[in-house]
Amino acid sequence: FLLLVSIGLWQWGRFGNITKPSIQRIISFVVLVLLVVSASMIFSSKKTSQAEITYKPYDWEAIVHNNTSQVAMVIFTAQWCPNCKFVEATALTSSDVIEFIHKNNIAVYKADITTKNPPAETILQQLGSRSIPFVAIFPSGDNFSQPVILRDIYTAKDLLKALQKAIELSKQSEFPQLLTIP
Repeated sequence: FLLLVSIGLWQWGRFGNITKPSIQRIISFVVLVLLVVSASMIFSSKKTSQAEITYKPYDWEAIVHNNTSQVAMVIFTAQWCPNCKFVEATALTSSDVIEFIHKNNIAVYKADITTKNPPAETILQQLGSRSIPFVAIFPSGDNFSQPVILRDIYTAKDLLKALQKAIELSKQSEFPQLLTIP
């Protein structure tokens, strides 16, 4: 929040001071207001301290075992990743996301690669990524082998769309099948 406000104030001081043309000062002030309002909305967006996501430790066997009955979301993250921390503080704490996860009984696994985690890193690579933050949402049933993927920085709205898509893919399944990824 303070970083965005600081950037807004810096640009206002640089481009909106009294020696600049009035149109430039007005534009600079509008940019300042937009940055402050955006920062406020981002960091105060529908958060709740009452409900949280319950994270299970990453366990591929458990994910595969439950694929017939439950959508599974795997969040690849690390302590040293600032983008991961941003996503966790915004998208993953949104009350809309938390409510959707609870309402739809979605299993949430955290694959922490702060230190070496070969099983999680192998799946991450098999899903076509080497970077985090990364989310794979595995539909239940026949479409389990077609996870919905979110890469890099994403919003609560992006995550809700991806979760909804995984739910829809699950409903298209007739006969569950197991996917084995070594």
